[in-house]
Amino acid sequence: NDDWSNQRDLMNPAFLPNLSLKEIFPDSLMRSMESPDLLNKMSSNYTKPVNMSDFFLNETQAQLQKAMFGFSDDFERKTNKKIRDVFAGKNVEYLDEFVSSALKETHLSSGPASKIFQESSGKHDPLVLQKNIGNMILFAFAGHDTTGHTLTWLLYELCKHPNHKQRLIEEIDQFWLKYDEPTYESFYELPFMTKCIVETLRLWPALANGTYRELEHDETIKGIDGFPVNVKKGTYCQIINWTRHRSYELWGESANEFNPHRDFKDSEIWSYEGFGTYNLSSDRFSPFTYGPRNCIGKNFSHMEMRLILLYIFKDYDFNLSYDQLLTVDDKSYQGVNLFTMGPKSVNNDELLGLYLDVVPRKSRL
Repeated sequence: NDDWSNQRDLMNPAFLPNLSLKEIFPDSLMRSMESPDLLNKMSSNYTKPVNMSDFFLNETQAQLQKAMFGFSDDFERKTNKKIRDVFAGKNVEYLDEFVSSALKETHLSSGPASKIFQESSGKHDPLVLQKNIGNMILFAFAGHDTTGHTLTWLLYELCKHPNHKQRLIEEIDQFWLKYDEPTYESFYELPFMTKCIVETLRLWPALANGTYRELEHDETIKGIDGFPVNVKKGTYCQIINWTRHRSYELWGESANEFNPHRDFKDSEIWSYEGFGTYNLSSDRFSPFTYGPRNCIGKNFSHMEMRLILLYIFKDYDFNLSYDQLLTVDDKSYQGVNLFTMGPKSVNNDELLGLYLDVVPRKSRL
């Protein structure tokens, strides 16, 4: 616990909204502005469906490297696809090369995440080096994968529910009428986007398996029959998101339906204020797990999701491709659970993928 606490204290400043996230906001913004052009290229000028899973994972890995770490454009371009392939089980031998080069790149960079590694790397302690290697792998994976999957599932649900998609487009159009460029503070004016994101985190939790914990004290919990059950210190527990987030008992008869207008508790959606920084959680809902060990990158994730959505919906609408449309009524289509849960591809040549048609639209600005 002391070791974890020391590491958490070292890392926390890199993710504080006012201290760090507002500082790197321009870098995240610049990358988001490139998203529409990339969609154009991936769709071959809107003539073929785009694998939105690949698109979002590429963009969230780029955001992580360029904003959080401050890595160079050249480094990001050389490593983005390669390290994502490693996490997909391809060319895994590249991992050592990536970690070595990424740790060196932190000394050439000024991003808040790079500073974490700079502060610890000068101690020449083998244990510190081992931790830095592990933390770099963790950052590279968790810092992009969960956010990429959440955005992918969100667009899937919006395309399944065009009324919600149109409502979001209207909110985004109104936003662009007011702002030439987004600011961190302007996210408060996107309450429906927040509802869509939170509902996606509920319905399609990136960590469907939830989190694992070891009890530090003896506990007494209520058993299935209502009687108390004693659980000993040292017992390993698992808090499973998938079953809680889709429980009829906790969420009502519409538990398996995508409904951004759901009656969330204030602690689950920042009191409906549109945007906030405290960890969204309740007894039935914990997409970023519970404090004090909640996801350290949750606020960065919320920031980049809103920026990417603002820019892609500014120029485009999206529809399910023909093959993807066939999954809508398939109750067995529940994603692929590979520690994190992504969409199962309709293309037999790949494991993960979600294909949408990208449609240029005339903005109502």
